[in-house]
Amino acid sequence: MSALPEHVTIREVALRDGLQIETPIPLAAKLELLFAIAATGVREVEATAFVSPSKVPALADAPEFSAQLAAYPDIEFSALVASPNGARRAIAAGLHSLEYVVSAADGHSNANVGRSSAEATAQIAEIVAIAHDAGVSVEVIIATAWDCPFDGPTPPERV
Repeated sequence: MSALPEHVTIREVALRDGLQIETPIPLAAKLELLFAIAATGVREVEATAFVSPSKVPALADAPEFSAQLAAYPDIEFSALVASPNGARRAIAAGLHSLEYVVSAADGHSNANVGRSSAEATAQIAEIVAIAHDAGVSVEVIIATAWDCPFDGPTPPERV
């Protein structure tokens, strides 16, 4: 058996994943949550998402919220983006790390971002170019790699 790593990196996602489908809360409440998260000592936080405010109203204040992140210089903040426009908006708001999710299953992709997996995959190059041109890192994440709540098990060739 191999030795365990000396450390584990935890990326806290409550500010984005935990709030995105909830009734919108005031910016001040989000800032209180951010303060509490920062107090835990976590060093990576997925802060928000730059997505359509009409589809995800709980995160419509992403630019305003992102403007407050500089108060925590010891934390590496990232934002989820769902399109090239979202990448541009996140960069304009001062984020230095982006995440873009592509679902391996079409059912999840259509439910999540309103386009097929192939259409979402086709946007990777543009999003990466936008990020890299701005000196920003981008992580492309594969969702539903094993199973999809809409389509069932994901065939390996889709990943």
